[in-house]
Amino acid sequence: MVVWNCSPRPLPQRAAEHALFLEDQNKKRQSFEREMTSQARAMVDRDFKTAPALVLASADWHGGVIGIVAGRLVEQFARPVLMISVRQEPEGGLPMGHGSGRSVPGFALHEALQACSDCLISHGGHRAAAGFKIRPDAIDIFREKFCDYAARQFPDGPPTPRLTLDAEVPLSSLTGGLIKDIDRLEPYGAENHRPLFLAGGLEIVGQPRAWVAASGT
Repeated sequence: MVVWNCSPRPLPQRAAEHALFLEDQNKKRQSFEREMTSQARAMVDRDFKTAPALVLASADWHGGVIGIVAGRLVEQFARPVLMISVRQEPEGGLPMGHGSGRSVPGFALHEALQACSDCLISHGGHRAAAGFKIRPDAIDIFREKFCDYAARQFPDGPPTPRLTLDAEVPLSSLTGGLIKDIDRLEPYGAENHRPLFLAGGLEIVGQPRAWVAASGT
C-alpha cells in the first residue's frame, strides 16, 4: 500500500522558496533592463542625437521593462522618452506596439499623446508617465508628429539637465548599511525620486574603478 504524505510544507520553507523565486525574477528583470538600456542608448547615438524627444521601438524589448528604461533615458538625455515594444498579439493576432513613456518637467506627456492621437489606437496617463498602443506601421509618422510637438514646446531646444541633490554628506557616512536602508525606499518613481547625495572636497587618486558589492553583503 502506498501512503501519500499530503501534509503542507512548513511555512518557513515555503517563504524561502517564494523568496528565491522572486530574487530570480528580479535578476532576470535587471538583465533585461541593462540590455535594453544599452540598445536604446545605441539607437539614440546612431539616429536621434539632436531629436527634441525620443521615440524608440524594437521587437526585442520586454513590455514589462520599457517604462523603467524610459525613466533611465530621461535621466541621461533630459528629453521626453517613449519606448515601444512590438510584439505579436495572442491567438494569431497582428503585431502591435505597446508603448510606455516618461517625461521631463514642463512637458505634459498625456497632452502630447492626445495631440498625436490620430496615430494611436489608445493612450492614457498623466503629465509624467503614460502608456499607449500603436500599429507598427504608424510608428514612423507618430515619431515625426511627437517630435514636432516637442520642438514647439521647447523652441530653444530641450531643457538643460538639472541635478537636484538631497543632501551633502561626508564620504565616510555612505556606508553599506546606509545604502541598504536607502534601497528599502524603492520602488522609485515620479513622487518618490531616487535620493542623490554630494560628498565634496574629494580628490581622485589613481585610476578610478567601479565597486560592486559582493552577493549577500
